[in-house]
Amino acid sequence: MAHFTDVSIGKVVISDTAPAITKIINWFTGKESSVLTAGKSVILEGKRLKLGTSASGLFLAPVDEKGDVSDNEAEWINCTDLVRQNTPKKIDFYLPDEAVPGDTFRIVIKSNYINGTTERKQSTFTYSDVVTIG
Repeated sequence: MAHFTDVSIGKVVISDTAPAITKIINWFTGKESSVLTAGKSVILEGKRLKLGTSASGLFLAPVDEKGDVSDNEAEWINCTDLVRQNTPKKIDFYLPDEAVPGDTFRIVIKSNYINGTTERKQSTFTYSDVVTIG
């Protein structure tokens, strides 16, 4: 058995490949906002946002009074078919008719995309801050 002495680690690099939402823009007002206009578009900006294969999706997950999301994905509103633009830095999608004024959600990106040729074996989930439909 080999023994090592005087070994040091110069740098630890953690590679985070999960999507990151940095801005939520109400397309109707053209402003960054946590209040979204019912029936209009929403633009998400960030890093690694692109949805991958059919294992990926974009959802509105209802939140409770604390802002917590239910783990039951059956309660989430699937917006994947309403995506107009799907790039690593931007997702543009329409709010579905099920999202009515007064409702509160977190936008959820479920993605298995890493880059053009690489996919994750398991999907990752990214949650936005709480948004309200106005």
